[in-house]
Parts: sequence; structure tokens; C-alpha cells
Amino acid sequence: YSVAISMTSNEVAPFWLRAALVKFQLGEGKDSFNLLKRVENKFPAAPEVRAAYATMLASQDDMVVAQQKFLEIPDKARLRFSDKSYLQNVVSWPPSMLDELAKVTAAVGDDKRVSAVTASAL
Repeated sequence: YSVAISMTSNEVAPFWLRAALVKFQLGEGKDSFNLLKRVENKFPAAPEVRAAYATMLASQDDMVVAQQKFLEIPDKARLRFSDKSYLQNVVSWPPSMLDELAKVTAAVGDDKRVSAVTASAL
């Protein structure tokens, strides 16, 4: 990822989000957040970008702003980020991001909403 990014540093590409997530997993918090900010500037309305941004804010103990950012995602798209199957099979976020995301979804109450929908479907 780093080589590809350095080769195209003037053009932000969607795969940069994956690179930011990998950097976060590797403990490169500052670098991952800086890269994510560039992606967010280019793709500000993308739900996955907003969710990642909120998650990284939460990891920096800025839960209030993280919740606000997370709640900017439309409800239907936002609830996907509480669905374990979606997180594992579709977006494939690394474990450290999933741990932080769980804190955000719990703080806004989405974890309970998804549990209730899942229970009523059974």
C-alpha cells in the first residue's frame, strides 16, 4: 500500500482506506488517521469512510465527536456496521478497528437495534 500511495500521492484512491486500516492495525495510529483524513476529504459521504473516521476518533478518546460523525451515516447504511457478517465478509476490517467500532456502535445504541432486528427475524 505504501509504495502505491507514494507513487500516486496527488491522487487519492479508494484503496487508501484499506491502507489506513492496515496502518491502524499495525499500531501506526497517527499515520493511519492522517491517511484517512485525505480519503475523507475526497470521499466525504461514503459510509465506510465516515465509519472508519468515527472509529479512529473513538480510538483517540474523542467519543463525542466520533458519535456525531457516525450518526452522519444514513440509518440503513449505518446499521450495517453493527452486523458482524457484513463486517467480516463484506468490508473485512481488521480486529483493532472492529474493537473500536464496537464501542462506537454501543455508544449510539445501534448494537441493540441490530440485535432486536435479528431476534425478530428468527
